[in-house]
Amino acid sequence: MHRLRRISLLFLLPLSLASCDVINPDEDLPAYISFQDPQVVLNESTGFSTNAGIRNIWLYHGGFLQGAYQINPDVDTNGRVIPFLELDKSDFFIEGGIYETGQSSFQIPHPFWDRISFNWQAPVGDTMVVTPRFHYVDASNYITPVDEHFEGGSIDFLPFASGLNLDSTSLRLRRDDVFQGAGVGYVPFGANDHFFEVINSTSFLTTQASNIFAEITYKNTIPFTVGLVYQSAIGTQAIEIVTVSPSNRWNTIYVHLITEVRKIINTSGPSTAFWLWLKADGEGNEGYIRFDDIRVIREDK
Repeated sequence: MHRLRRISLLFLLPLSLASCDVINPDEDLPAYISFQDPQVVLNESTGFSTNAGIRNIWLYHGGFLQGAYQINPDVDTNGRVIPFLELDKSDFFIEGGIYETGQSSFQIPHPFWDRISFNWQAPVGDTMVVTPRFHYVDASNYITPVDEHFEGGSIDFLPFASGLNLDSTSLRLRRDDVFQGAGVGYVPFGANDHFFEVINSTSFLTTQASNIFAEITYKNTIPFTVGLVYQSAIGTQAIEIVTVSPSNRWNTIYVHLITEVRKIINTSGPSTAFWLWLKADGEGNEGYIRFDDIRVIREDK
């Protein structure tokens, strides 16, 4: 008959749902893994975690990629069940995946999240429930030249004007409708204040070999653009990378900056100074952008 078996292994909760009879035990029958509620731990001291940016689970079995399985927290409320064969191989590991620069057609494991490994000698028909909690890799492996969480009394971003932007609005602190912590960055828009443009206050350097992302958690009714400002031999220039559509729930976008950085350094040299650039045009519409957690994270090499 049905057997219920629970084993505590880190974040794992195996659940045995074997059938009463295996009619033909020689057949190549699967076992299953059910991924439920994957989260990324953003704050190790408080344990705060979120599913705001995770989009898929990359499953490796027996040393080989089994597949990348999309996870939509709004749809997959009961988890995602994955069958697998080769039950003689008990070693598994998983990686958390993202939409690269917000594009669903480009799905990659996030290089700054750690792998989660486990072993399971899976009987035919059994299901293991896995509730992943991904953590960032050891902090000694990366630096964050931009790291704004809107928790202090000031904001590490300054007004910037790439053109003649009149009727501009500003980034200010609010203490309501936060993602985590006590504060958010808030940008209001209206008929008389619909342009917004800022860069982080201190420039940063990087290299063509160092992987680099901007991680931005947001909630908005007005689209905004993410890009880079940089100092070249002919002056200060700016390049747009992605425009972020409205979201009525907190979301995180992971903007991969490496392609643009490599092109810019090829032209302007290794001492090129960079700034993270955020801008928007409300086009006279009432609306807002909320930011909570804006950072640039790059490999420390």
